[in-house]
Parts: sequence; structure tokens; C-alpha cells
Amino acid sequence: MLAWQIITHSVRQVFGNLGPALRISALLMAIQFSVTTWFTSRMTELGLADPLNPPSEVPAGVGASSLAMLIVALVAGPWVAVAWHRYVLLEEEPGAALPAWNGARWAAYIWAMLRVGIVVVGAVFIGLVVLGTILTVLGVMTQSNAPKLTIIALIAGTYIGYRLCLVMPAAALGERMSIGASWKATAPGSKQIVFLAMILLGMSLSVPVIGVTISAASPAIGMLVQMVISWGLFLIGASVMTTLYGHFHQGRALVGGLK
Repeated sequence: MLAWQIITHSVRQVFGNLGPALRISALLMAIQFSVTTWFTSRMTELGLADPLNPPSEVPAGVGASSLAMLIVALVAGPWVAVAWHRYVLLEEEPGAALPAWNGARWAAYIWAMLRVGIVVVGAVFIGLVVLGTILTVLGVMTQSNAPKLTIIALIAGTYIGYRLCLVMPAAALGERMSIGASWKATAPGSKQIVFLAMILLGMSLSVPVIGVTISAASPAIGMLVQMVISWGLFLIGASVMTTLYGHFHQGRALVGGLK
């Protein structure tokens, strides 16, 4: 099954190249996780963690804290992803503790992410409006359908994202690729990418529960587990995009070497 081959190949990329993976990502991901954890704790203390029961007044400094967290995420995440794509596809070795900073590739990667995000959100929104309208006309649109529509939207969004994601490794390598070119390149594996999206979505939604469960018994150990899980999911996700790019665009095999 191609979907499973892509996942196992991606996991092997990460853990078969663990040293470079840690040099590329460990410090930057630890900083991002620490900032996110601090921000979440701060929001909980201020009573802002529950969007259904917002406070009457937002404390001063919340906007600046939110902006700081966003900046760290926008710098660290794409920095790691670019370096990982380039390591796997170009064999560009990272430094001892940080990957080389490439501002041009980072900016191109941000632009690629934005393009894909706009298309995914737009397509899912239009699809939900059409589906909701049809169900309403048929008289079967009820509140009980909301969870089902949410699941459909998540799967559809993940599927479209992986069909279009080749533009991101391409940006990391300095190659221009259009959204349409990525969609066309992944067409031969379109059916298998449905299963790939479902498997990876299931992993991303269920695996973090382990960290939350452990945190209930031991906050310190739980935080460490959540950090490791977040790191693993991020690198595997980047590797899936790398593998899709290598296989569907460059014609690389999914067996043999670790890369």
C-alpha cells in the first residue's frame, strides 16, 4: 500500500538520520515548544484559555505575547523544515546545533505555505457550504451532522494539503513550482493520498492524547513526552512532504536508502 510505504519511508528518514535530525531541529523546536507552553500557561492563568467563556476585559500585554509566540513559530518551524528538506534532498549537512539560516528560502517557504493554506481553506469552505446547502434542501441537516461534517472537512483539508504540498520542498530547494503543478504531479497517487491523509490526521489527533494523559499523573514527565511527540510529528510531517516531492516529482523510489 503506497500510503503506508510513504509513512514508513518518512519515519525511517527521521530515525535513520537521527543525529542530523536533532542538529537541525532540537534547539529550535525546544525554543518554540517552551514559548508555546509559556503562552498557554499564561492564557490559562488569565482565564483566556476557554473561548466559550471569554473575560469581559482582556489584560494588557496579551496582544504582545500572542505576537511574540507567532513570530517564534513563523521563524522556527519553516527554518527547521527548509533545513530538513535540503538535508534529505540535497544532502546539505546542518551545523553542530543549528541549521544554516537561509533567509531567501525561508521567505519562499512562508509564501508557499500561505498559498497552500489559502487554497485549502477556500476549497474546504466552499465544499462545506455546498454540502450544507444540499443537506438543508434535502431536509437532513441537523446538529448531529456537525461532527460528521467536521471530520469530512479535516480529511478533505489534509488531503488537498498533501496534494499541493510539493510547492514547499520546491521552495526550500529554490525551485519554482505552481499549485497546479503539484496537484498534477501527485495525481498518480491521488487515491492513496486519501488513505495517507486519514492515517496522518488520525496520528496527529490521537498521539498527543498520550502526553496529556501522562501530564495528569506527572506534569513534568508529561511536558517532556509532549515535547518529544510534537518534535516527532513535526519532523515526520516534513518528511512526508519531502517523500512526496522526491517520489512524485523527482521519481525517487520508496525503498532502499534512508533518504
